[in-house]
Amino acid sequence: MKVQEVLINDKKRYLLIDGDNKPIVPVLKFLKYLDNIGKAENTLKSYCHYLKFYFQFLNEKEKEYKEVDLDLLAEYISWLRSPYQSTKVVQIQPTKARRSERTVNTMVTCVQSFYDYLMRVEDYEKDLSEKTKKQVIGNQRSFKPFLHHISKGKPFNKNILKIKEPRREVLTLSKAQVQAVHDACSNIRDALLIRVLYEGGLRIGEALSLWIEDFDIGSTTIRVRKSKTVSGEGRKVYVSADTMNVFQRLSY
Repeated sequence: MKVQEVLINDKKRYLLIDGDNKPIVPVLKFLKYLDNIGKAENTLKSYCHYLKFYFQFLNEKEKEYKEVDLDLLAEYISWLRSPYQSTKVVQIQPTKARRSERTVNTMVTCVQSFYDYLMRVEDYEKDLSEKTKKQVIGNQRSFKPFLHHISKGKPFNKNILKIKEPRREVLTLSKAQVQAVHDACSNIRDALLIRVLYEGGLRIGEALSLWIEDFDIGSTTIRVRKSKTVSGEGRKVYVSADTMNVFQRLSY
């Protein structure tokens, strides 16, 4: 089982290949569907790799993908977290999980989306999306939604296969630390990059994809040319006049 990268119309696409070097057709159709609705290239790549792990698990269990049920998906979660990634190895002592809760949830969500697609467009009768949900009362939410005072106490659907994720502390740099990084830059280009990342909130890939014409000196804005998400492309971000001065020094 492997992921094969192919180039179609100057775009990277991904195929899941089985042990006989043949593409797995339902995965091929699913990824094509995601491509047609505008999913990003990185999303297609990630989903193909996630489904590779799932089909490896099915091969080990000697199951076909249409034989899925809740018990099998629960075993898959355990398989993903096992450091040995094998259903044949029994752990005697507790060991550190191979993947984080967030990663496992993302991979299982991909599998659920795959079956949801099959149910809607293929001759597949099992509705996993309903079987993996249960209704709980509103005050059991892990967050307060918009209009919480109205929805409080009302039941909502919860995914029973989702693992509880530990609260992750977001690491940020203070203004003084950012200034220290900026002052340590040995050339104008690096200083401009630090400024754009900090003031515009750009990803590093977005910043490195910028062209000169993306900088509008008059309005002190930058147009994001490329992004990992469709909604991120073409957006405008504001930066300071000092950053535009650094840009002019570099470009002229």
